[in-house]
Amino acid sequence: METNFADHVYYFASIRSTNTYIHENMDILPDKSIIIADQQFCGKGRYGREWVSSNPENAYISFFLKENLSLQSNISSLTQFTSIVVAQCLELYLPATQKCSIKWPNDVMFQNKKIAGVLAESKWTGECLKGVAVGIGVNLNMTRKEVASIDQPATSLNLIVRHSIDKYQYIKELVFRFLESYNTFLCTGMDFFQNELQQRLVQVPLEGASSKGVRV
Repeated sequence: METNFADHVYYFASIRSTNTYIHENMDILPDKSIIIADQQFCGKGRYGREWVSSNPENAYISFFLKENLSLQSNISSLTQFTSIVVAQCLELYLPATQKCSIKWPNDVMFQNKKIAGVLAESKWTGECLKGVAVGIGVNLNMTRKEVASIDQPATSLNLIVRHSIDKYQYIKELVFRFLESYNTFLCTGMDFFQNELQQRLVQVPLEGASSKGVRV
């Protein structure tokens, strides 16, 4: 895979989990490192649920965000910010009248079916943030049989638009938009993105919901 579209891109044909790789290498990875895999054999979602990650034509990617005070102050909104970026990139392939929604806190939906998920896992030393792994899985190229085997209503971008998706082009767009928008997120938190989030939400958040974290 071509990896020169951004700094610090690490590509794996197969890996346990892109988020796990970040947590195991957090001390040596540069800020905004990007981990991409064709397959994950221990992919996971919230509460440790399995995320089916064996299809190499889907997108499995994680961003490593190193600690800083702005990130620590806004960490509870990081998943929702990322979900907005994922939705925006999916909509590049859709007619203008078709939009993706966000099911709180981390599912990107199309017509009430899950098409992508976000898992932000933070690591702390006491009260100080050490870093965050932001994992993203996107259903880009799946068969109807594969979608039907998922334990919740789901869909795939290729089934919606009726043609195969260039995975690497989608990943490049996602990386570009995430890194560009992340600087705004650090400066404003969710203030800049709040209106869009409210327009996309299809489930009201629980009070006190936040990104998953591990303290050491």
